[in-house]
Amino acid sequence: ITRAIGRIVNGLQDRLYLGNLDAARDWGYAGDYVEAMWLMLQQAEPDDYVIATGESHSVREFLEAAFGHAGLDWRKYVEIDPRYLRPAEVDHPWRSLNWLR
Repeated sequence: ITRAIGRIVNGLQDRLYLGNLDAARDWGYAGDYVEAMWLMLQQAEPDDYVIATGESHSVREFLEAAFGHAGLDWRKYVEIDPRYLRPAEVDHPWRSLNWLR
């Protein structure tokens, strides 16, 4: 999404094709996840861990924030492409893992 916005702003692209805009994801910062993995490796005994922010946001929310930051209305640039729809989309993955608060 962010790469496409940069290309749109610079006139190199005019459309972004996506699938399900209501799909929710845990959009964490990669550096935090890498640090968590490193900390897991430092443990004396192996264990199971869930690395997550605990917050979930839809692709639509991501579009609103990212395009808004660039001063653009995402609706003018984003089109749904059925090729990117997942047949078994999990809209709220934390629910299936009992992460509901």
